[in-house]
Amino acid sequence: MKIIFFAPYNISENIAIPLDSAPRIRCRKMYESLKSKCEVILVGGSAMERRLKINRLLKKNEIENVSGFYMESPNCSLKNFDINFLSLVKRNKIPMSMFYRDAHWKFSNFSKTYYQKLKYKRKYNKSNKQLQYFKIIFNYIYSSTREFAEFTGLNSEYLLPPGGEILEQRKDKKVGILFSGSPKKGFQNLIDANEILLSDGYKIPFFIVTKDFSFSIQDNVTVSKIVSEDIIRKVHIGIIPLEPTSYYRLALSLKFMQYLGFGLAVICQRFPAFEKYDDQYGVCHFFDGTSRDLAEKIRELIQNDSLRESISKNALDAVKNKENWGERARVILSDFKKIETT
Repeated sequence: MKIIFFAPYNISENIAIPLDSAPRIRCRKMYESLKSKCEVILVGGSAMERRLKINRLLKKNEIENVSGFYMESPNCSLKNFDINFLSLVKRNKIPMSMFYRDAHWKFSNFSKTYYQKLKYKRKYNKSNKQLQYFKIIFNYIYSSTREFAEFTGLNSEYLLPPGGEILEQRKDKKVGILFSGSPKKGFQNLIDANEILLSDGYKIPFFIVTKDFSFSIQDNVTVSKIVSEDIIRKVHIGIIPLEPTSYYRLALSLKFMQYLGFGLAVICQRFPAFEKYDDQYGVCHFFDGTSRDLAEKIRELIQNDSLRESISKNALDAVKNKENWGERARVILSDFKKIETT
C-alpha cells in the first residue's frame, strides 16, 4: 500500500524540526509508524515546501497510484493551495482520513494577547468553516476522546489508540517524581504539595521539565528543558496537575501516554479520558484538586511499593499491548481498506 501523509508545519523533509511540542512529536511518530507498515509520501513543512512537493506529485501523476490519504490537523488554517490539493484527492476517489487534535479556537479564554482577543471572532469563523469542509471531504475524522468528538460534532466511534512508546526502564531505587510540560492552571498545587511534604519530613527528588521556568523552587527540585534518559531512570511517579476545565475535560494529553511509556504511576485529577484508561488498565491515582490531597496521594505511593509497582506494570502493559503508535497506524491503514470496499 502507498499513502500520502499530509502534515503541514509540524514535520519536514528539508529541515530538522525540533520535537518540542505534542503536534510535532505526534507527526514524527505517526510518520515513522506508517512508514514501517507501507510506502509513505510525505507532504509537510512550510507553505513553500508543501507547494513544491504537491506540484511534483501532480507533475509525476503520483496521486493516481496511492491507496490512502492521511492528514494530521495543522496548528493553523490551511492555505488555498492546500484546500485545492485536498479537493483533488477527493475527486480522485482516494480514501481520506485525518486526526483532528484540538479546538482551542472554540474557547475565547485561550486568546491571551489583546491582538488575539480582537481576532477571536475571525479565527472562530475561519476555523469553523474549515472544520465543516473537513467533515464533507474526509471519510474518517479521528478524535482523541469520545467527549471531544461529541463536542465538535464528529463521529464519536472514530477514535484512535493514543500513541505510547516504551523507553528504557532501568530505575534507581530512590523514588523520584516527574512533572513535564507547561506550568498551566493547577501547577501551583504541585509546588505547594512539595512544600507540604518537606514540612512533613519527605524530601523527595522532584524533576520539573519545562521551557517556561519562572517560579521559585526548593533544593529537592531539579528543573530541566528535556526529559533525559537520566531523568527517566530516576522517576517513578508522574504528576499531571491540570485543572479539569471545560476544554481539558475533552482531551487526552500526549504527556499522559509518555508517562505510561516511562512506566510511571500517574497522579492526576478525574478527567473523563484519564478515568477511562484507569478503568481499563489501572494506571492512575486520583487527587481531588487540592495541594493537600496531592501531597497525600504522593505520600501513599511513596510508602506503598507494591501499589506503585503494580501501577507501573499496568502502564507498561497498556502501552506494549494496545496503546501505542504501531496500533494507531494499523487502525488507520485498516480503515483505508474498509473505505475501498464500500
